[in-house]
Amino acid sequence: MYKRQDPGMGWVANLHLSASLPESLTKYIETPLDPLWWFNDVLFAITKNKIIVEDGYAILPEDAGLGLEVSDEAIKKYEVE
Repeated sequence: MYKRQDPGMGWVANLHLSASLPESLTKYIETPLDPLWWFNDVLFAITKNKIIVEDGYAILPEDAGLGLEVSDEAIKKYEVE
């Protein structure tokens, strides 16, 4: 059975870690942006807000924790009874 995964949270955690290190250690972080629709439609399928990417740079959310809010409605779509 296919089980849909939401890798967005793990990627955002890696993004925050990368941003906390000196640029000489982490100039780039691999980002699943191809195809572009996949980024928000799949990567962040269960979050209310999304990571914004402008000119190839991800803008980190400034809210608490990872900066993303999980959507209870979106999670209900994936509940298994």
